[in-house]
Amino acid sequence: DLHLEKVFPGLQKKKLIRLKINRSIKPFELSYEKKQWRVLKPVNDAVDMAQWSQFLAKVKKQEGQRLQEGENVDWAQYGLAQPVATLVLDYEGGSSESVNVSLRKSYDKKSYVRRKDQLLLTEENWDDLIYKPLKDFRSKEIAKFSKDIVKIEDNLQGRKVVLLQNKGQWEFQRSSKVKVNSDQVESWLNKIKAWRASDFASNEKNEKTLKAYGLSQPERKIKLYNSQGKVQEFYLSQPKNKKVTVMATDQPFLYSLSEGTAQSLPFGVGFFRDRKYPFVFSTNEAREFIYKHKDLKVHAVREGDRWVPHKSMKKGLDLNQVSRVLDEVRKLQVKEFLKFKVKKKTSLSSMVVKGKNKKLLFELVWDPSFDRKGNMWVLRSSLSSETLGVSELSFKPLTEVPWFKVSTEKPSKINPDTDER
Repeated sequence: DLHLEKVFPGLQKKKLIRLKINRSIKPFELSYEKKQWRVLKPVNDAVDMAQWSQFLAKVKKQEGQRLQEGENVDWAQYGLAQPVATLVLDYEGGSSESVNVSLRKSYDKKSYVRRKDQLLLTEENWDDLIYKPLKDFRSKEIAKFSKDIVKIEDNLQGRKVVLLQNKGQWEFQRSSKVKVNSDQVESWLNKIKAWRASDFASNEKNEKTLKAYGLSQPERKIKLYNSQGKVQEFYLSQPKNKKVTVMATDQPFLYSLSEGTAQSLPFGVGFFRDRKYPFVFSTNEAREFIYKHKDLKVHAVREGDRWVPHKSMKKGLDLNQVSRVLDEVRKLQVKEFLKFKVKKKTSLSSMVVKGKNKKLLFELVWDPSFDRKGNMWVLRSSLSSETLGVSELSFKPLTEVPWFKVSTEKPSKINPDTDER
């Protein structure tokens, strides 16, 4: 039976302070400083801890069979007189472990390594370890900014959107009356935080590299201001070969970002707008409900927890539908803010909700003829000064309400002898 032993028997992750891979092409060094791992050579950069942990776990589990040891080993025979790479682990206190790795492989593609004066045949091919690209170890995180962002400037090809935070609520700089959905702002910021580089376009950031990668005149500029007045900027180039080059002002490198990721960051006022506010009101305060659509009118008043017919209405309507309709209204979202007005017609459909003392809580007016060209219903809400377009599917429950009670009693059978029921 083969006797296998650990290639690095003394590997202790908590005491490890340095890892070096010496090789003819792109050697590198990682070091533990100030309680964090960093790439030291050939560049100074943060380490991708997930990649680092996976690599170290793979190194730790490496095993091999000891073939020979001592002064008489012919290292040249096994390609170890001039190894292709050396992997060095340094520990606290000055101790270290290292192995030389041969370019030569056994017939079954296993690697020969030298540990001090011992020749080992490893159980695995070490190419994935010694040829691992430096970029795999480097942090791919592009945007590193604090949570206390209070101002956003987004400039795309000369068009600009500016948002400010005022007493915890986001608003547009040019139009504070247009409501902003703060959740959308957080979603937008999180998209930037989630950017991960696919590669490093350049390890240098200067006038020459900025011009070479299209960042002297970027397609998009983003500025983020925090509460202390610190500004962080991101420049994005035009797409080329399905990649966008990104510069972050607080990083000394230029990053490559996939075109799809870059273009998935929305631009424009429309993304940030609050699309629910025209339909949000307190249904608990509702005391009177008036609904008109085509030839139907429903007028109900609230008594306790029940809706009952107004004195002007006949009985026979299912007024349990009132609560359901009010719930459906609150689910609505604006599909599009329209620039034209709802034309005044005598045939307009409407819904009115009043509170105590006939106070108007909410009014919704819409054209009963569905706008099939825009594939949406055109509305006007008392909570907004704009004309609103909502999707056909979301508004359908408000135009097809089953107001009339349907009897669930089965008709009795007819007696054929008496012709009576």
